[in-house]
Amino acid sequence: GYGERTRMAATATTRRAFCSCALFAVCSSSRLQITAAAARAVPPVPSSGRGSRSRLTSTAPRRALSMSDTHALSMSDTRTLSMSNTRALSMSKLSMSDAMSDADPLFQYVVLRRDLQEKIGWPLGSLVAQGCHASVAAIVTHLEDEEVRAYIAVDALGGMHKAVLEVKGEAQLITLAQRLADAGIAHHLWIEQPEAIPTALACKPARKSILAPHFKKCQLSTWRAPSPVSGAAAQGGQSGAPAADEFGWGH
Repeated sequence: GYGERTRMAATATTRRAFCSCALFAVCSSSRLQITAAAARAVPPVPSSGRGSRSRLTSTAPRRALSMSDTHALSMSDTRTLSMSNTRALSMSKLSMSDAMSDADPLFQYVVLRRDLQEKIGWPLGSLVAQGCHASVAAIVTHLEDEEVRAYIAVDALGGMHKAVLEVKGEAQLITLAQRLADAGIAHHLWIEQPEAIPTALACKPARKSILAPHFKKCQLSTWRAPSPVSGAAAQGGQSGAPAADEFGWGH
């Protein structure tokens, strides 16, 4: 009857209320779990201080700056290592160069004419001057050459190697110059003015092993007492001794 319907309606209402409470409890529990997980993922925020918000917002830039600093440090270490390797390689090359210099030094040959002293009567100072002219000219005309730069380097001046040789006369000096040119040996044939005669020859500084074979027929220059000169030679001129300058010295 009426009482039974009322009881059933009350029972249904109770069940709906129970289900609603259960559903609310489940949803609340899930929401709490999600909130806790999110809280664990986010760094804690300082609870006091006016700058707490700004410190929180600056966390990401600091992390980026830290990564940038780490990258810069790595690049610095790489550059340092690269510079160290370059320095070691340079030292190795220098050591190899020094070893080569000891075994096969840079050398310059200077060749004079023996007849200028022995037959024509040029004084020793004049012959030395001719050799100096030829030597300097051979260097100046090849200043861009790597071996020349090494030969005249300031720290290498105390270890220069040079040999002063001689040939019999003008014909032999010109022949030597032609042979050097044919062999590709850079040199300078000095022509003394105003006499306009070839007096000396000097090669460009190079390794001794390269130069020596081309000068093996020349002997070491030595002092030779002048022979009595003829009347024409005694009067000077093209075939005689060079004229003295205002100080009484020769060319």
